[in-house]
Amino acid sequence: NDMIDFAKYAFNKSHAAAYAALAYQTAWLKCYYPVEFMAALLTSIMGNSKKVSQYIECCRRMGIEVLPPDINESEAAFTVVEDRIRFGLAAVKNVGLSAVKSITDARHRGGRFLSLSDLCDRVDSTHVNKRALESLIKAGALDSLEGKRSQYMAVYERIADSVSQIKKNNIKGQISLFDAPEVGGDTVAPKDYLPDRGEFDKKTLLNFEKEMLGLYISGHPLDEYREQLKVNSSVNTYQLELLTEQENLVGDAAPGLADGSIVRIAGMVADRKNKTTKNDELMAFVTLEDLYGTVELIVFPRLYRSCMELLTENKIIVAEGRLNLREDEEPKIVCERIKPMITGERDKGSDGRRGKLYLRIPKGSSPGMLEDIKEVLHQAKRGNIPVLICFEEEGKKPMMAGRDLWVMVDESLLDRLERMLGSSHIEIC
Repeated sequence: NDMIDFAKYAFNKSHAAAYAALAYQTAWLKCYYPVEFMAALLTSIMGNSKKVSQYIECCRRMGIEVLPPDINESEAAFTVVEDRIRFGLAAVKNVGLSAVKSITDARHRGGRFLSLSDLCDRVDSTHVNKRALESLIKAGALDSLEGKRSQYMAVYERIADSVSQIKKNNIKGQISLFDAPEVGGDTVAPKDYLPDRGEFDKKTLLNFEKEMLGLYISGHPLDEYREQLKVNSSVNTYQLELLTEQENLVGDAAPGLADGSIVRIAGMVADRKNKTTKNDELMAFVTLEDLYGTVELIVFPRLYRSCMELLTENKIIVAEGRLNLREDEEPKIVCERIKPMITGERDKGSDGRRGKLYLRIPKGSSPGMLEDIKEVLHQAKRGNIPVLICFEEEGKKPMMAGRDLWVMVDESLLDRLERMLGSSHIEIC
């Protein structure tokens, strides 16, 4: 009898039928109610920022816009607003459920918040404290108000203190300075007096979102390089995540990947930690970020010496190496080669004009190195990129190569030059 009862759960028809029905229902919901389905899916893994990031990227591929949190629209969880998904307030760092409840209750009772002063006056300051206000501003939750994030960051402490002091000074029945008088039946909310200053740059705004939400919402630093990342990668971090969960056993999310597989991945250097080996040599553990998440690169001393300059924060690189899979550990890549990624902007300087290809000949190079470089340039595709060659010895200025040696920069040319000079001796700027 015990075996029969167990069989009802563990084997054949009852178990298979239940999962078949569940799979059919979820597929139907995703097909006909994709926005609601993805909002529910995001809510179910809200505490896992890595998964949230992956599902948000999935939403973008499906054409579903995911909006930042907003004090005037967000609930605690992810919600649907006009066929778009609004980020939940509970996912903002330093904003607890009690603060979220205070904000949503005040909004449901009195309508939209019209200013930061209005928000501070209507919520419980013991729950929505200065730290929570700062996090909400950085996450973009106050963007629906009139001010900029830079302006609110400059005054939120003063406004919170002012409102708190007025509340303390009030006695029962006394009208607060922030009590909204009625003019012709319309409620007038307290106004914020904001300093005259420009908004933070896009990079700073995105970094704020990453800090407070664990991911980018309004954009991604790598958005403009989507196609190049795809071309330069044989695998991405989403596929590596599926691999660790063995979800790739069905389908082709990450075909043929196993421990020791040779892979290539492109992305942005997010962090680097140096370590000294037993032989007193430097190696590095590098966090590489792509559109889906992050992966750790292990760079041993020999390779690290040749590509140290590439492994700085925000550099966009292509790393090749062996996949390192261990049970109960995140996937890692033991790098064998690292090079800069060619992007649509690399042929331009910071002023938007066409850039130049700089080649530095290392100290101690053979006397024939210059001629070897010229031979490689002769064999490259003709183009409009000027080439400057310089020697690492002090006091020597770069020399411009003749017009007949100007090139079109591509992977093939960079590969040959890197084998001769090393990736840290090549730059386009």
